[in-house]
Amino acid sequence: MLTVGDTLREGRYRILFTLSESKQASIFLARDEETRELFAVKVIQRKAGEHEDFRKAFSAEAKILSQLRDDPHIARFEFFGVEEKYLYIVMEYVPGKTIAELLKATRTVEQKDALKIARQVAAALASAHDKGIIHSDIKPSNIMLTPPGDVKVLDFGMALDVSNVTSSQVAGTPTYFSPEQVDPLNFGTPRIQTDIYSLGATLYEMLCGRPPFQFTTTLLQLAKDIAERTAVPVTKYNEEILPEVEDLVKRCLEKHPDDRFQTPRELIAAIDRIGLEDQDIGSAHIRQARRQFQIEEWEKAKEWCRRVPQNSDYYIEAQELLAQIEQRVKENKIKTLERNFESAVRGQDWPRANALGKDLLVLVPDHPRVQASLRGEGREPWRRPSLASTSNPDGYPLAGYKTTIGRTPASPPPDIDLSKEPGGNTVSRQHAAILSEPNGTWYLWVNAESRNESRVNKEVVSKGSKREIKDGDEIEIGDVKLRFLVPHSPK
Repeated sequence: MLTVGDTLREGRYRILFTLSESKQASIFLARDEETRELFAVKVIQRKAGEHEDFRKAFSAEAKILSQLRDDPHIARFEFFGVEEKYLYIVMEYVPGKTIAELLKATRTVEQKDALKIARQVAAALASAHDKGIIHSDIKPSNIMLTPPGDVKVLDFGMALDVSNVTSSQVAGTPTYFSPEQVDPLNFGTPRIQTDIYSLGATLYEMLCGRPPFQFTTTLLQLAKDIAERTAVPVTKYNEEILPEVEDLVKRCLEKHPDDRFQTPRELIAAIDRIGLEDQDIGSAHIRQARRQFQIEEWEKAKEWCRRVPQNSDYYIEAQELLAQIEQRVKENKIKTLERNFESAVRGQDWPRANALGKDLLVLVPDHPRVQASLRGEGREPWRRPSLASTSNPDGYPLAGYKTTIGRTPASPPPDIDLSKEPGGNTVSRQHAAILSEPNGTWYLWVNAESRNESRVNKEVVSKGSKREIKDGDEIEIGDVKLRFLVPHSPK
């Protein structure tokens, strides 16, 4: 076998070191001793070269590469050599990483870059298909990405002639097989759309970090999955993916070849329509935000707006749309609260009405219907909690979720005026208040500025604090004695 320092073609190409090895072939880095240019040299392993079928396939690969030598996205063919011991192909040396190596390091590729890579691979496939060639083994390890970001498609060793494909010609890598490669009886023989499926599977892996179907148990199970199962949508694994990109991948992976993109150029046109290559990424995000806004998916619309970068030309539009979304959300919340509030009032569920009313007032501070209800307007006095006294046994009805207690003159005047009660002169002008909670709990709150003490069931309530009260509790405000009454619904 060749070793470092050996030469081919009468000393023209000198072997520098081994790039890769397999059972069938080795690939070396070699230098053209005349031009000093570097090349990759693919050499058949000696045992493989003894098989006539393999020698024919290797010669066919060289012929295919010579037909495609002018395509910028295919490693350029230079020379095919047949020597006593070796068959070899000299081709352009492409520095960089394969997509497989890139995915091993990063797991996924940003969708804009993934589409750029897929577009260049599709351009290479268009050149091949124009000459009736099916690559039949498109996969991450056969796509080289150079440091400037250019793509080169490698390894046409399994390529097929589209005019002479039979169902027995199954070539490729199982994980990236198309349905027609695993089940030609139902889906037909490999064809141009076979490469589009494999490219779709590669794009899927770049976006999701995994191929659409994985070889986890047996080859038979993998073939069954490819032929029968629908791939999980890319957005299941990566929520950043745009719907247009998801649709593009889905079409590439359609089971029947007739349902896929029919040519690589049709796929290229679809990628260009998405526009991530030449446009501000914010354009795609704001477009999706508008779509979600139209169908009132507010949270999704907000999420797409937040993804627009600050340096995008669409950032201000995204902020304006966010403000519109917040306004719509607020309006919908107000409508829901109003509907529930009116329902609580009709059912005379005053604690719930009070709670909903307070929520409404946060959003609409001057809401007239709520203000009136919380003051007790429209509510039968006998249905409201009240404070009864010896001079007013029917009780003073509470005004709402907060009822102030004091005596006049006062500004503002208290809801319950005890100035005419016996001992009313011992009550401060703003002495205390009855507070209600949404859960139906009531409290006596005592003003820190009140002159005299307040008691609940003979126990002093400290100034500035509150004490829970219940139906029938005795309350003393100064020297005025009251009883707290809560009406109960009729049985």
